[in-house]
Amino acid sequence: MAVTYPRAWPDLRGVAEIAFTPFSVSAMNVSPLSLEAQVYDWPGERWEVDVSFVAMKRADAERWIAFFTSLRGKVGSFTLGDPAGQVPRGTASGSVTATGDARARTVTLSGGSGTLLAGDWISFESHRRLHKVLADVTLGGSASCEIWPSLRAALSGAAVALSGAKGRFMLMEPPRWSIGLADIYRPPSIKAYEDRRP
Repeated sequence: MAVTYPRAWPDLRGVAEIAFTPFSVSAMNVSPLSLEAQVYDWPGERWEVDVSFVAMKRADAERWIAFFTSLRGKVGSFTLGDPAGQVPRGTASGSVTATGDARARTVTLSGGSGTLLAGDWISFESHRRLHKVLADVTLGGSASCEIWPSLRAALSGAAVALSGAKGRFMLMEPPRWSIGLADIYRPPSIKAYEDRRP
């Protein structure tokens, strides 16, 4: 079977930890005379992720190694979500759509019922990008929802994934794995960031 992108994250054993980092493009300039600071906030925002693995036998390790090798460095992409956050902590349910302008940090959610709590994950079917809900939201009718990162493109009636939210990621660097004594494999610890290609 031909490899196509984005690839789904394998449902395999061996992940020790997944760490998400919210990366925002910002800078600060401090006057050497008054020590007053000026902060610059640019629109670039993305998730970065570090994944580490436990030591494992070859049978399990080779499947991970094949997966990362199939990405061909930065050519391919894969979808990944927070494995512990696949279901909202709130009571959100039903069919929900979103509307918002490009670069907006607030979207309008329509439909559905229940609540999304600060920290819940959502994604939109029109683009594969993970968003973190920043404040509690009560669904039903029309509700404003603060999210991070900001929207990359405008949304108009886009379906919202309340459960199983996933984003599209690409590798920062080629994978490197090691083989120890007694054929104990350590799949690559990977660093990846959001794939912002169209």
